[in-house]
Amino acid sequence: MDVGAYLRAGRYVRGLSQRELARKAGVPRSTLDRIEAGRTDPRLSTLEKLFGVLGFGVVPANEHGRPLRIDPFRETLIDGRGRRFPPHWEYEPVTDRWDDRWWGHYRKSWTVPVPPKYTYWRRHPDRASPWDEAT
Repeated sequence: MDVGAYLRAGRYVRGLSQRELARKAGVPRSTLDRIEAGRTDPRLSTLEKLFGVLGFGVVPANEHGRPLRIDPFRETLIDGRGRRFPPHWEYEPVTDRWDDRWWGHYRKSWTVPVPPKYTYWRRHPDRASPWDEAT
């Protein structure tokens, strides 16, 4: 992806010079110049500032232009140590302390007074991909 071409096109649409865009985004003009010339790989935060001033967003999308879906509930699932669940495994509720579907049953169930509300189990081959809606 030629980021410089997108920035030049955005500046053209908005009628901004490099200096004006850099000032409004709070980015050094020399940084914008290097990005447009392809001499540097910009940080995502820098691109968000620049495209934000131009009125555009930075969104991961597939080859059809469809944005990646985020499961807002999954983003709230954090274990007792503050870690997120593995993204390639499905989550499910733990219904019973002795439920053998909880992966921690054999290791932790004797020492954990209360099992977690949700846990991850295993990779599901029939799981829908976040990209499936785009094809």
